[in-house]
Amino acid sequence: MILQKEPFFAICDFGASLLSGIRAVFPNIQIGHDYFHTAKLLNEGLLKEMRQLRKHAYTNPIKEYHLARKASQMAVKSKILPSIQFNDSFLQKAWGFYHNLHSLVSSSSVNHFIKNWNDLKDLQTTNSWQLGLQIIQKVEASIPLCGFTRKNYLKYWEITCNAWRGSIRNERNTLEEKQKGYSKACYRVLMNPSNMNQRDEQKLRESLKKFPFLRDIRTCVREFHYQFKTKKSNWRSLAFLQKVINEKSHKGLKSAVRTLIGAESRIFAYRDILVKHPHLMKGKSIRTNREELNRKIGLVARNQYGLRSTSGACVRIAGVLNCSVVSSEALWKKEKKEL
Repeated sequence: MILQKEPFFAICDFGASLLSGIRAVFPNIQIGHDYFHTAKLLNEGLLKEMRQLRKHAYTNPIKEYHLARKASQMAVKSKILPSIQFNDSFLQKAWGFYHNLHSLVSSSSVNHFIKNWNDLKDLQTTNSWQLGLQIIQKVEASIPLCGFTRKNYLKYWEITCNAWRGSIRNERNTLEEKQKGYSKACYRVLMNPSNMNQRDEQKLRESLKKFPFLRDIRTCVREFHYQFKTKKSNWRSLAFLQKVINEKSHKGLKSAVRTLIGAESRIFAYRDILVKHPHLMKGKSIRTNREELNRKIGLVARNQYGLRSTSGACVRIAGVLNCSVVSSEALWKKEKKEL
């Protein structure tokens, strides 16, 4: 808050109670939102969106791969294949191949098994899955010259099932490695360009190559921070933030973008203040309290209704802040009505 004889400009976060409190005490004051809380609100919304993208791209498929592998192991023991639907396209084709592979166990004789084995190689489900024929060819390469016999055909059926599970495990490991790199990529995507060094920029370019669907988010972050340091001729509306939203976007991101666009006049209110009072460019603002004191103030606020009077709460808060506290009776009455 910048003070002269009377305050004319107050900076706060986006809390509705804080906004209403400032207006109740200082009805004619101009209110602005600081850079820190503005960027924090956008980053929190984008982080929720990126977590949702990670869930759809990696977390859910990895769970499905675990489920498929476990179901196949149980099917080998019980000889009963459960009916499961998968969302991952690779796993859909792989499970279709395994469904036909598992039907071989119902062969009544070795000749019947050989016929079903040859039919399996010609099935469309086998040809549609890129690893299906590779698994069959690899197993056939290990079959002795005598071929399938009454004693060994079930053994090679189990070997084929194990090879299938191995391909599923390899695909799952690939997804897990990508998921580990994704968390680091999210951190770099949200970085303020002004705080990045040459190594950070190089790592960011590598991350965007691995995860190209994060490019729009990075463009949004870069343009957002640019608005706080560019010259007046390049000022833009925050409406460009809507480009990062679609129908499937996280509701937290939608809410953050809606709040930022609606509060745009307050976010950039400091521009008007600096134009009207250019001497403040080299001055310093006065902070009402440090961030680490908010927890202590919160403890007082939660216990304030156990005190006998509002003056008692003010004394407690003044002790935490080590300064005098101005209290408005209008605020106390309004808050008690809401309760």
